Amino acid sequence: ILEIGSGPGNITIFLKDMAKRVVGIEVDRDFKPIHVDIEKRYPHVSFIYNDIRKIDILSIIKEEKVEKVKIVGNIPYYLSSFIIRKLYDWSFCLSEAIIMMPRDVASRVVASPNTKVYGILSVASQVKFKPEIMFYVKSGSFFPRPKIDSAVVKFTPSNIYKIDDEKLFFRVLKITFGNRRKMLINTLKNIIPDAQVLKDLLNDLEIDPKSRPEILSVNDFVKLYEKVRYFS
Repeated sequence: ILEIGSGPGNITIFLKDMAKRVVGIEVDRDFKPIHVDIEKRYPHVSFIYNDIRKIDILSIIKEEKVEKVKIVGNIPYYLSSFIIRKLYDWSFCLSEAIIMMPRDVASRVVASPNTKVYGILSVASQVKFKPEIMFYVKSGSFFPRPKIDSAVVKFTPSNIYKIDDEKLFFRVLKITFGNRRKMLINTLKNIIPDAQVLKDLLNDLEIDPKSRPEILSVNDFVKLYEKVRYFS
């Protein structure tokens, strides 16, 4: 288990009985005296002091001589979108991930098409994982009390889709959702300038050229990306 944001080790102590090896990542070295005590009591637990944004998970996997890791994290809320993007990158080496995040972010992660919160985060999460909200946590459960409620989300790798050109895939998402009130025939011309070619492409996919991105399913976006990749 790889724990993101170990803090004083309260969750780490709970995780110690769930895996043969637990590695905690914590940026604040002030917790080190507590961690040293935990490491002495539980030799299979250790800590790395670094910013998660600078961590090379592949190096950890290689060092630990494992193929898959489980990630658990009660992360700083301002890093929620970053962590979800990293989960996308790490999906091939994850058995699962359980992350606590702001409730509104969790809603976007699991959102369905034709909803106001469905967007890039929804598609990026669901193209690699089957995300589900396990439970909600009220703000009053913490001290100091945050201004917002939280949700614990489980990410289970699905391995349904293969995205070879991730840069193009995210470009399609950013162009369409970045102009979500515009029709696809207008937003996608930034990638395929020929209007007739673009119209035929969308019609071949049985997507109305006048539709907007929020009606497209994850499967629709993958098929759209594959077509765009062929023409671009």
